[in-house]
Amino acid sequence: MDLYKAQEDIVAAARDAGVPLTLFHGRGGSIGRGGGPTRLALQSQPPGSVDGRLRVTVQGENDPGAVRLRDIAVRTLEFYTTSTIEASL
Repeated sequence: MDLYKAQEDIVAAARDAGVPLTLFHGRGGSIGRGGGPTRLALQSQPPGSVDGRLRVTVQGENDPGAVRLRDIAVRTLEFYTTSTIEASL
């Protein structure tokens, strides 16, 4: 809950200052490291915190096949893009 509140405060401060904000979302294996469904993780962010912008890293040891093959890499990008747009609406 404290993280959510801190993100709300950062979003408000950036908006008030007219500064674009991009939050970082690290993807890990366990829930504590950012694991779980990407779509749900993005939808659970405070309003205005995604706003069409997101920086994501995926822990290589947890998802080694996500970018090695072109078709899978494109599908992964589509999934993150769709989830980001959805969380921004």
